[in-house]
Amino acid sequence: MMRQHPAVRGRIRVLEKTVMPEEILMSGGHQMKSAAQKRKERREVQEKMRRSGADATPETRAAFVERLRAKKELKQYQFTDLLEEVKRENEATASSSKGTPGDDDEHEEAAAQDEVTRLLEWRREQERQAAIATARHVREVEQRIQRSKSLSALAKRIRKQSQGIKRQMEQRRESRFKPGATRRAR
Repeated sequence: MMRQHPAVRGRIRVLEKTVMPEEILMSGGHQMKSAAQKRKERREVQEKMRRSGADATPETRAAFVERLRAKKELKQYQFTDLLEEVKRENEATASSSKGTPGDDDEHEEAAAQDEVTRLLEWRREQERQAAIATARHVREVEQRIQRSKSLSALAKRIRKQSQGIKRQMEQRRESRFKPGATRRAR
């Protein structure tokens, strides 16, 4: 939890009440794992350590977990990396098409490649927009759920108070007619 983005650090109550920007929501560091997810991850690490034959000292385990995390981060493709890659490809195709003005085949190929990269870029942008929209929607739903929980708790508290007040009034009403009660208690 503490290794995450500074905006994400803190207690769960703080997280529930703050709306984070899309880039943080998209980064993946905001995910808080449930107990079952943590258990599953621990079992996977234990299984991989057992298969690799490493001794189970805390230092080797920490190094092993760090290597697994690094592998996972390498596998993840971020949208910014994809966009930079497309820009580099575009620059490369533009420089190659400028360098050889003679061949029409190469020019057609570069134009087709340019169309493909433009389409890829458009698709990636669409995916990114959709992912941002879903992240925002999930956050709004979570906040609505949180608000409804706090409102229902408040309603329950008010209901209990009003029941207590009603009970007191009924007891006073009943004590009026009790023969053994003192004058002041009535």
